[in-house]
Amino acid sequence: PPNMRLLASLRMPAFLLTFVRAPAERCLSHYYHEQVSRAERVPTTASKLHALASCSNYVYDYIAPNRDELPATLVRTTFSFVGVVELFDLSLVLLASTLGVPLRSVLYLASKNSSAGMSDGNGQVLFGNPGLTHEPQEVREYANGAAFHRSNPLDLALHEEAVKRLNERAFEMGADFG
Repeated sequence: PPNMRLLASLRMPAFLLTFVRAPAERCLSHYYHEQVSRAERVPTTASKLHALASCSNYVYDYIAPNRDELPATLVRTTFSFVGVVELFDLSLVLLASTLGVPLRSVLYLASKNSSAGMSDGNGQVLFGNPGLTHEPQEVREYANGAAFHRSNPLDLALHEEAVKRLNERAFEMGADFG
């Protein structure tokens, strides 16, 4: 979480940046990485449902300096920029514009993409995360259902606000991202 006292003590302006991911996708990604790739467990519908049921505002709890800040405040005031994993390329274009740097400054080459079933560099092959749209119907229904939403209202609001703010920034820039 951001250390606000430390930021206040800096002599140069601080730029506080983070990225968020759709909560159900993040929970399942964590499940596939820790339980399937690292612990070498066979993925089952029951274990995926258990993983989703265990998620509860993880990202909000991690990035919020205190529990009193609303997700909208985090996105619009606390952080200088909040990118969205599902909109990564757009996020980078808007980040470059926000920072006033050329697009070549945010070029990247995807690496360590465990969703692609790559090796971790230590010889262990990481199990590819198929994504929520390719999960069994029961898992998709739970991820989109009331119980998951009740357990993750702050993460869901944080993600929604971040997407909304990115769309506003893109609209403000118009079609010219140059």
